[in-house]
Amino acid sequence: MTAPILSVYCFRVPDFLNRTCLRFIAIRCWKVGATVVAGFLFFGAGHGHGATTDERERAAERLFSNTEPIPELDIQISPAGMGILRDARGLESSRPEVPVTVREGTNVHLRVALHLKGARGSFRSVDDKPALTLHFNEIVKGQRFHGLEKISLNNSVQDRTFLSEYVGRRLFTRAGIPVPRVTHATVTLNGRYLGLYVLVEGWNQQFLRRHFPDTTGNFYEPPFRADLPDVFEVKSGASRGDHRALDSLTAALQETNDTRRWVALTNTLDVDRFITGMALEILVNHWDGYSRAQNNYRVFHDRATDRMVFFPHGMDQLFSLRRPEAVPPLAPQMRGRVSVAVMSTSEGRQRYFAQMGWLLTNVYRVDQITREVRRMAARLRPVLTSDSEGLESFDNTLDRLLDQIAERHEVIAGRWKTATTPMVFAGTKPQPLRDWSFSGRPGAPVFFRRSTPRHLEISADGQGGPGSWRTTILLNPGRYRFEGSAQIMDNGQWNLKEISLRSSVGESVQRDAGTNNDVHLRHELLLSSRQYVDLICESHLQKGRAVFDPDSLTLSRIDDVR
Repeated sequence: MTAPILSVYCFRVPDFLNRTCLRFIAIRCWKVGATVVAGFLFFGAGHGHGATTDERERAAERLFSNTEPIPELDIQISPAGMGILRDARGLESSRPEVPVTVREGTNVHLRVALHLKGARGSFRSVDDKPALTLHFNEIVKGQRFHGLEKISLNNSVQDRTFLSEYVGRRLFTRAGIPVPRVTHATVTLNGRYLGLYVLVEGWNQQFLRRHFPDTTGNFYEPPFRADLPDVFEVKSGASRGDHRALDSLTAALQETNDTRRWVALTNTLDVDRFITGMALEILVNHWDGYSRAQNNYRVFHDRATDRMVFFPHGMDQLFSLRRPEAVPPLAPQMRGRVSVAVMSTSEGRQRYFAQMGWLLTNVYRVDQITREVRRMAARLRPVLTSDSEGLESFDNTLDRLLDQIAERHEVIAGRWKTATTPMVFAGTKPQPLRDWSFSGRPGAPVFFRRSTPRHLEISADGQGGPGSWRTTILLNPGRYRFEGSAQIMDNGQWNLKEISLRSSVGESVQRDAGTNNDVHLRHELLLSSRQYVDLICESHLQKGRAVFDPDSLTLSRIDDVR
C-alpha cells in the first residue's frame, strides 16, 4: 500500500515546494514501485512536464546551438534488459525496446524506451559501442530531454571526425530541406564509458511541427533499400490507411511520356525541394542516400500542399572519405525511382543543373564550412584527449575531410561550368568527349580508368550487370552522332551485343565488328530543343572486360533541326 499512498500525497504537494525536492520524492517513489509518480513528477530544466511548448523548443535550441557543454549521459540498463538487447540484430524486424534510466547531471529520466539502431555498416552489439534510439515520451508521457521526445545516439563508427552528420545536416537545412538537428554527447553505459556520440533529433511529430503547419499527413519510414511501389511503414498520420497521395506519386513514375510524367510529378511531389535535395546529395557525395542507393530517407505527405516531401537521412559518410571518387560525377546514374523519373524529363534535368549552380554559390560555401568544421573540432577535441589513438584518427581524418570539402567544390564547379555551356561544333568535325564518371550496382561490375594504355574499363567476374561510363553535356537542337571503339576481353566469346553506346534520349546502336573482339559503335540522337544529355558507354557483360578507348569517343553534329 506504500506506493499508492505516496502517489496521492505527492500529487497534493503545494506549488511552492522546491523542484529538486519533488524530483527526489519521485525517484524514491519509483524505487518502491510508484511508477505513476515517476511519470508525473519529473521536472527538467525547462524541458519537463511543466514546460510549455515554447519553453521546450527553447531548451532544444540551446542544446543544438553547440555553445553549451557537451551533454554527458549515463545510461543504466537492467540485467534483464541487457539480455534482451543482446539478441538484437541490425535488422528493422529485430529491434526490441527496453526501459532504461538516463542521468545527465542532476536530471534523471526514468523508464526511457531504448532500442539499438543502425544497419549493416553501423550496427554494433550492446556490449560493443552500440548506436541507440531513446524515446523519453513513450512510456512516461510528457517526459522530455532538453525539450525533445526522442533522440538518436549515433556511434559514428564510419566517421572518425564525428562531423559528417553535422556538416551535412547544416547544408541541407541551409538549402531549405527539413532535417533533424544534430549535436554531440558522451555516453556511459552501465558504468562502461563508450566515449563520444553524435546526438540527433528524432523523426516524429515534434520534428514535423517545426517545419509544417499541418502534420496530419502520413509520415513514412521505408524499409532498408526499399523504394516505390514497396510498402512503407507509417510512423504517424491522422489517416494511416489512406495512401492515395503516395499511390499518386507511384502512378506518376509509371507515366511513359516525358511531358505527361513531369506534369504528374509536379502535381504529386514537392519538386523544388526534391531537386534541391537530389543535387545536394550529389554535391556532398551522399552515396548512400535516396538518389544513388534508395536508402536513408523518409517521406511525408504535406497536406497543406498535397505534395510528397522527401527528407535525407544517415549522412555519416559524406565527402568521399570512405568511398573516394577520382572524378566526382556531376549527374551520376540515379537509382531512386523518383530521381530517375525527374532526371528523365527535360524540365527536371534543366532544373537540376540550375539548382546545382545555385547550391555551389549559395550553400556549399567552402570558407563557411571550413570555419564551422574547425570550430566544432575545437569543441570535440578535449573530449577525445583521453583516447590517444582516437584523437590521432580524429585529427588525420579531419584534415582529409577539409581537403575533400574544398577539392570537391573545385572539381564539380569546373565540371558544372563546362556542362552548362553548349558544346560548340565546327561543321561536322567530331568533338572529343571528357569528364567520364562511372555508375553501376555496388560490388559488381568493377571500373578501372587506365592511363597506359588509355582506356575506360568495366570488369565483371561472373556477377555482372549493367555498368557504364558516362558524361553530361548541353546540346543545342540538332542531329548528332556519338561513336567510339571498344573491345571485349577475357570473355572467350563474341558477345558484342552486351556492350553499347547510347544516350539519355535514345537506345539504338550500330555495331561494326572488327578483329580480336574489336567493335566500332555508333549512336545517333535527335534533339528538338536545347537540353542536357548523358552520353553513355555501357556494358551488360556477366563475365569479362569491356574496354572503351576514350580517345575514340567523339560527338559529331550531323545537321540542324529547323
